[in-house]
Amino acid sequence: MKTLLSYLVISIISIAFASCSNPTPTELYNDTATNENVKVEVISQQPAVYVYSNGYDTTGIYEPFIDKSTIISVSGIKNTGYGLSKHEYYFAQFNDKTNPVSTTRGMMLGYKTNSVGIVRFNNVLAQTKQQLMGFHNNGIRRDTVLGVRYEVIAEMMGHGMFQSDYSYNSKINFRLDSGKGNTQFDIPTPPEIIGDVKTQGSIFNKTFQMQLFWNGLGTGQIEVVIGTFKQPGSEISPLLKLVGSDSGKMNVPQNIIENIPSEQRSSLVVTFIRRIIKEIPNNEILNDSYIVSQSIHNIKIQIPR
Repeated sequence: MKTLLSYLVISIISIAFASCSNPTPTELYNDTATNENVKVEVISQQPAVYVYSNGYDTTGIYEPFIDKSTIISVSGIKNTGYGLSKHEYYFAQFNDKTNPVSTTRGMMLGYKTNSVGIVRFNNVLAQTKQQLMGFHNNGIRRDTVLGVRYEVIAEMMGHGMFQSDYSYNSKINFRLDSGKGNTQFDIPTPPEIIGDVKTQGSIFNKTFQMQLFWNGLGTGQIEVVIGTFKQPGSEISPLLKLVGSDSGKMNVPQNIIENIPSEQRSSLVVTFIRRIIKEIPNNEILNDSYIVSQSIHNIKIQIPR
């Protein structure tokens, strides 16, 4: 049964990358490291038409379309092998769901966003930034301005100059002062996730193996996103998302990597994500909300041929 599941998902991934149809549903494979099922989802069958928001390579965050009126996200991010060594990225976005935005071909990009007042994270005033959403069409990048997003960004370069400090396994305070009134609450944050990627063997010789390790909690789940660097430049497109138990280890079947087109797999980014989703009751100020805190570790790897 384990073998059947593995070959089933490998076949689906192969078809998805070669297909121009809609994305495949989530499938399962059995992880030999834990003897548990791992969910695998093809995020982008065609990176050339991938829908993006403000740059996956800029924040280290893969942002899928979230069909909510209010989105609040706080993330602590670490990069290994490229870019800034650490980021913090907090944002709040208030969507106008009566005003959707789509491409000329009918692809849903998101909603126009509203400016609603003053936003603070841990009493730090968030700045309003232009909210871009776009896609690649026949190799041409096209951007659409949706409105504004409230952001707080803190960064640390390799030499250690740090402007702020993400509080792992703690809480971050959110406050909104709007024309409808004021609201504030604490967002719990997860323990920091620290990942490691081990590879051996060769794809050419059909001996390639990828093993993922991290400081597992033994409870809950994590996500692993595998992305590719677009050439030229440093822009990243997410390809696959794996969801498994927060056990501290995961084996990636060799055929999952082998079936990524060769021009996309030479340099990959493996992203470990541990998150907490907070739920609050609807009220006059915030409703239909998605509130999330995340610990993210991005690791750039080279795949031997």
